[in-house]
Amino acid sequence: MTVPHPDDTEICSVDAMIGIVVLNWNGWRDTIEAVGSTRALTYRNYRIYVVDNASTDGSEEQLRAWDPGLTVIQSGGNLGWSGGNNVGIRAALQDGCDHVLLLNNDATIRPDALTIMADALDKLPDAGALGALIVSSRDVDWIEYGGCDIDPRTGMPRQLYGDTANLRLPDMPVPAVVVKGCAMLLTAAGLARVGLLTEDYFLNFDEVDWCYRANAAGLRHYLVPRSVVEHKGAASFEGTEGPLYCYFITRNRLVFARRHLDRRGRWFAWRSALWEFRRAFGGAGAKPMRTASGRVSRIRLPMALTVLIAVWDYCRGRLGDCPGMIRTMNRRFRYIGV
Repeated sequence: MTVPHPDDTEICSVDAMIGIVVLNWNGWRDTIEAVGSTRALTYRNYRIYVVDNASTDGSEEQLRAWDPGLTVIQSGGNLGWSGGNNVGIRAALQDGCDHVLLLNNDATIRPDALTIMADALDKLPDAGALGALIVSSRDVDWIEYGGCDIDPRTGMPRQLYGDTANLRLPDMPVPAVVVKGCAMLLTAAGLARVGLLTEDYFLNFDEVDWCYRANAAGLRHYLVPRSVVEHKGAASFEGTEGPLYCYFITRNRLVFARRHLDRRGRWFAWRSALWEFRRAFGGAGAKPMRTASGRVSRIRLPMALTVLIAVWDYCRGRLGDCPGMIRTMNRRFRYIGV
């Protein structure tokens, strides 16, 4: 879907209005912290849009009470990361914003980060998206996202991560196959040529899909290493070891591979699904699971069931949000290390 947008060829980064979209779902405390971090930005020509995905914890009321002047948009339902952000993108473009920064609500942006991104735009006329360097809020020397290349073994995009000493990133922007959605600046050119995020992913691989569509439209993406965002991580999934994360990563990897990758990439997506299934039964990397009652199960039937449901939903074309039983299992089980 292409979003109507004014001609972007004459936009100067110094004068560009940047919309900042922060998506909230039952996480108003994190959202207040994220929005609060934007108040210290040295780049002043921006507008904040908070989109609430029909939270059930009173988030909308809490956010409006915290700052009555804050633009809070009620999406009317849990539209997922992609659908909720699309609501904010539309609002920003309708208000005349040139570029749109997607900022996760479990992230905080450093004061000079947006200025550095805006300055980079003048030197990168072919940019579809710019990405910030994502560091862990618990350890700022640990880089969660330091760019992305293609894994030659699998054909899949491979996110680069590690400690600052090992990655040795340059000061200048560097090409990246994919930009991480945690702090993703969609440029005027990208929005004009590519449009909105694809909503049927719901969570995971939606920003990867957008980046690949932009690549097909002749655009490139860049990591801007001096632009730094701190990230708490996986708040919407309540961690990355449970059924909710497993469902979306398994199903959406298959969807993405079918849409954008060659035979090798599609084979790897299926191989990954099989690996997740084997891992549930105590294979390499498996962890014991503790139920709400405190009992530990080493045969992780709920995780195996999650993989099967994800694959079945992919095969029958059931996309969007996950089945309710996945969220039920995610609430019931929590994971511990061995």
